[in-house]
Amino acid sequence: MSRLLIAALTASCGLSGCSQSGEAPTAPGSDAATATAAADASAATQPAPTQTATPQPQTELTCSYPVDGAKDTAASLLARYGAAAKRETLPGPEGTELSGIVLWPKDPSRRVEAIIDEDRPGEHIGSIRIGSSRTVWKVAGIGMGTSLDAMVKANGKPIRFWGFGWDYGGRVSDLGGGRLAQLTGGCTLSVRLNLAENDPKDGMDLMGDSEIGSDEDRVKGRPISIDEFGLYW
Repeated sequence: MSRLLIAALTASCGLSGCSQSGEAPTAPGSDAATATAAADASAATQPAPTQTATPQPQTELTCSYPVDGAKDTAASLLARYGAAAKRETLPGPEGTELSGIVLWPKDPSRRVEAIIDEDRPGEHIGSIRIGSSRTVWKVAGIGMGTSLDAMVKANGKPIRFWGFGWDYGGRVSDLGGGRLAQLTGGCTLSVRLNLAENDPKDGMDLMGDSEIGSDEDRVKGRPISIDEFGLYW
């Protein structure tokens, strides 16, 4: 090809904007350019994909969750919860030891101790208890750290509990027929109260194995709150 012809072709591409593929470029006002712009605009206005929220685990104790005391045995809990259930020997009152199944044993916020009823054959579960200060479990609106005043309000009636300073100290002995005594499903609420160390009277008037009423004058304003709770069947 002569130098004159090459120069002419080069000059022609420079003036007309030839592409390397040999195809003519898309003119700004052409149908193809309009379609491309519309597609870009449509993509820009598409809503972002919706992120599905992770379901939160249930944190309300009931007569049937996470343990159904009317039906569950040690074997059924181990089968249902798998690696989240473990046999353990648990501390009981007056130095006793209790056989039980612990659910979520490595998670203090969810730990539940299911205690086997030794008086029933077949390792039936007789009660569950929550004792971790980090627990997220609640029952009927009360939970770890709930004050005595708040518990009485939730119950709707005064309660009675044993004096502090012994193995059964602080145990609620009578819910007075209030709302907390009428849980749906046939189980019964168990609560242990604690008197804080900063009690202005050092707790001396609330010690001993005698019952105390929440409506007594000596109880008013005292730093008393729940430090263990559970259910039994």
